[in-house]
Amino acid sequence: MGIVQNIFFHYDIFFYQNDSEQLEKLHFWISSFKKEGYKNSEITILSFSRSNSINSMKLLESGNEKLKPVWQNFGEFVSYSTIKSFKGMENKVIIITDVRVEDNNDIHRNLFYTGLTRATESVFILCEESSTKIINSWQKQMGGI
Repeated sequence: MGIVQNIFFHYDIFFYQNDSEQLEKLHFWISSFKKEGYKNSEITILSFSRSNSINSMKLLESGNEKLKPVWQNFGEFVSYSTIKSFKGMENKVIIITDVRVEDNNDIHRNLFYTGLTRATESVFILCEESSTKIINSWQKQMGGI
């Protein structure tokens, strides 16, 4: 699979051990982007999970961020969606959450790549630590992103 190398201006990946660690990092990244001058509407959280944006919902429930589903967001909120539902759209900043891959198959790799390519400036990824080996092998296949 031929994939373009270094397609992002800014890229980071964090391997978390539990949901609270992932949620803490998600909040940190959103806050950091806002401090850099990004508007809420320029940040989208995409869940790798089939269930609808698990950690986005936890962030919303905590009251720390203004969040709305992509289909209800009219510019003043950080938006969230699943990767699959966001296919064909893009935003300046994409934060991919809930990445948990148990087997190395094309469906998961293609979903991962779809999420990565939704960002026009920065992409940040939150992966469960148990997925480290598979994610690292995908990164090599993609030319080190």
